Amino acid sequence: MRTFKTSLFLLIPFLAMTEGGAMYQRLVNVPYWISNMNLMKQFHGVGFYFFYFTPPVLIVWLTMVISGWKYTGPGRRLLFINHVFYSIIILSTAFYFIPFLGRYIGNAGAVITNADAEQLKTWATFSMIRQVLGFALIGIYAYVLGVAGKTKEQING
Repeated sequence: MRTFKTSLFLLIPFLAMTEGGAMYQRLVNVPYWISNMNLMKQFHGVGFYFFYFTPPVLIVWLTMVISGWKYTGPGRRLLFINHVFYSIIILSTAFYFIPFLGRYIGNAGAVITNADAEQLKTWATFSMIRQVLGFALIGIYAYVLGVAGKTKEQING
């Protein structure tokens, strides 16, 4: 239980920094890219924070999932639903969001078509959905951290 609570406690700020950085990119950079997709070619080092925050987030998250597998306290169902949604965020980032950006960011030789510009708009919509879901997951993890190890009487006052 101690490893579970500690890893959950550590996960929340790391996850918040990662989600906050991604939301910043979505709100600040992406509108420029939508207005002129060639601007993507000039961005270098966009998302560098992901290389610093993603490994610790994944390690702490996996530690929390493994150590909390037998957790039976309040919020257990929410916790497992959160795990499923966070897994979807991780997989969608790895297989959809990063490869899309990787084709254009800092790639002066990238050829951009009208279909690519339309795909960027779809990507931006999915990115916003992913970010909102990510912030909701942080809130649910924070709730579970607050109630972990407490009885129903202690929670209800």
